[in-house]
Amino acid sequence: MKLIRLRLENFQGVRLADFTFDGQSASIYGDNATGKTTVFNAFTWLLFDKASTGAKNFTPKTEGSHGLDHSSEAVIETEDGARVTLKKVFHEVYKKKRGSAEKEFSGHTTDSYIDGVPVSATEFSNKVSSLVGTEEQMKMLTMPDYFPSTLSWQKRREILLQICGDISDEDVIAGTPELTAARFGDLLTIPGAAEKKYTVEEFRKILTENRKKINAELTAIPERIDEAEKAIPDTGTDTADSLENARRQAQRGLDEAEALAASDSSDAASEISVSISNARLELSEARRKYSEATAAQNEDTTRKIAEIHSEITGLQKKGFSLRSELSRKKIEIEDAEKKRSALIDEFNLISSQKWDDSKAVCPTCHRPYDPDKTEELKAEFNRNRSEKLADISERGKKVDRRIIAAMKEDLQKSQNELDGITQKYAVLTEQAEALKEKMIVPEPFENTMQGKALAQKIADLQAKVSDADAVRKEAESVRQQAVQEKREALQKVMDRIADLRTAERQRDRIEVLRGTQKDLAKSFEKTERLLHLCDVFTRAKVDMLDARINSRFSSLRFRLFEEQINGGLKDCCEVLIPTPAGALVPYASANNAAKINAGLEVIHTLSEAWRLQIPVFVDNAEAVTHLTEYPDLQIIRLVVSESDKTLRMESDTTAEKAA
Repeated sequence: MKLIRLRLENFQGVRLADFTFDGQSASIYGDNATGKTTVFNAFTWLLFDKASTGAKNFTPKTEGSHGLDHSSEAVIETEDGARVTLKKVFHEVYKKKRGSAEKEFSGHTTDSYIDGVPVSATEFSNKVSSLVGTEEQMKMLTMPDYFPSTLSWQKRREILLQICGDISDEDVIAGTPELTAARFGDLLTIPGAAEKKYTVEEFRKILTENRKKINAELTAIPERIDEAEKAIPDTGTDTADSLENARRQAQRGLDEAEALAASDSSDAASEISVSISNARLELSEARRKYSEATAAQNEDTTRKIAEIHSEITGLQKKGFSLRSELSRKKIEIEDAEKKRSALIDEFNLISSQKWDDSKAVCPTCHRPYDPDKTEELKAEFNRNRSEKLADISERGKKVDRRIIAAMKEDLQKSQNELDGITQKYAVLTEQAEALKEKMIVPEPFENTMQGKALAQKIADLQAKVSDADAVRKEAESVRQQAVQEKREALQKVMDRIADLRTAERQRDRIEVLRGTQKDLAKSFEKTERLLHLCDVFTRAKVDMLDARINSRFSSLRFRLFEEQINGGLKDCCEVLIPTPAGALVPYASANNAAKINAGLEVIHTLSEAWRLQIPVFVDNAEAVTHLTEYPDLQIIRLVVSESDKTLRMESDTTAEKAA
């Protein structure tokens, strides 16, 4: 497609600019801040609602302007020679809110047109896509630095492989003798899925992760062997058979000691202990019966006290309710008296108001009204005063003396009722206290004859058991000491057996660790060999890809892989530009002129691959003394020119004629 005409109106500070390109390459001259980049922004906003700079929240609106239409319009010629006019208009929207006489600002809207016909945003977008492809393609084909610099290296690599054609893993393997001999293709087969294969990169990641794990395990094994050796206890000349014989003898001695300790357990002291327990049960039962007998004597009095307490509780609840009611009634009486007093004051104030003859004077000319007008005003004054007094009287009926007196009488009744409750509460409290004084308080059971007799019986039994218990305890202590000694002897033998077993386990573990170390070393060597094959594959593919991709470009070259310190390769995609001396430098390190020409070469190659031509805008074009010419590309140069205070366009055809 070719750009025939581009018109801006009230666009980002440019009031009006109209450029007729007629499909030719051209240069637009202007001093700094005259709007050269704005021309490019108008073209990209027209197509995709975005600025060429990628600035966020871009708006074509001129700052500080209101009520204007901001538009961009372009006439485009398609490959078949047809011409299409695209236009967008950005303007403010004002709406009248309900109940308001004036319209208020409510936002902005964009209207779209194709050949002068209003269309929806979706229809406009579809039309643009049919003309210039996707937004990403448009950026790559209109901005020389977008593909080499702005686009991510992953996306650059993907696009290069799309237009130049990727090389299958099978072709790389078949063309590399070392990979063919190692049956590298079979190694990529996913276990359990004969029809599926890992990519080489996936296979490399798996191998790298395995190598990392194997290396970590190999590094840890010597330390684990050392720990196992240090954990082997000193067993001297002990053997499993000798320790088992020692264990049997020690167990036999313990069994005999425990049997002796368990014998003669039923003696006189045990019988006396049973008698003491029975006596204590007898004491507890006698104390319970004594308490029940005392409670029966006070049963009638306790019942009466409970009845009085129940009645007191009812009086307390009623008294609480009455106090709340009294408080409320007092507040109501105070409010009524205040309202009455205020109404009396208001009534007296209005009653005291008299007709003032000075009010019968015209406020404009200050001349007295005629008698009829004066009488009319005086009658109106008296009528208003009478109406106000009548209203006050009507409101005063709700708070007259009789109503307030009735309220006070009702308050006194409630107070009398509360006083009666208070008096009855005091009487009931005195009755309850009097009944409490009549209750029988028995002496403690321990002071009764029966209590003393049972306590003495228990004391006598405890005295008898103390002597027998002392003898029994001494004999028991000797037997338990013997049991403890035999148990300790057995434990020593068991500890020696445990040490012998621990030593055997640690020696077995050391053998296992050494076997694992050998297996891991073999696995590590195999993994290294497979990673080497991955590197062979990658380098072979690099050579094939370099030849294929570089054949599509006349001067540019691309670095698709970066050599690592460890000898491996890392994916990348960097544009390399040749210097006059023949050396290749990265795009980021080249001068502006070389960058712009490199970008034009990329655009030319992409345009041919996609069969899609879009006008190319070259900003800061004054930095290039010679742009590489591509007959199929329409190039619009944006040139800083201090002498041009307003934008000036010069087509290449005009320039050639002038030359």
